[in-house]
Amino acid sequence: MVNQYYANADINGKIIGFYNDDVHTEEQIPETAIEITEEQWQDALSNPRKYRVISGVFTARTQAEIDQEIEDEEANAPPVPPTAEQEIASLKAENAALVTETVRLAARDAQIQDDQMFILEALIAAEII
Repeated sequence: MVNQYYANADINGKIIGFYNDDVHTEEQIPETAIEITEEQWQDALSNPRKYRVISGVFTARTQAEIDQEIEDEEANAPPVPPTAEQEIASLKAENAALVTETVRLAARDAQIQDDQMFILEALIAAEII
């Protein structure tokens, strides 16, 4: 008996699994899986982006289609999270900015206190208070 290979695809036709009746039972092979040849199976394993199931047919795609898919995936990929070193550098820069702002506010507060003291002394000298 010749082994029969199957490919199963998602709703977009992207291959999501392969099955072989020598390994999988009939119950394990999805009803949506389609029969493919051993050669197609081997080629699909070597070239995972090459095939799609289109209208129930195991179809080889052009290189232009594959390239467009890769380009679309890269364009829609989430940003790469920063490395630990980048995160540390960012936090150090944020910390430095906060220290600078704290010093600026402390200097401003000191000036306000000096101004208030000057006004208070002037009011006392003028016997207003």
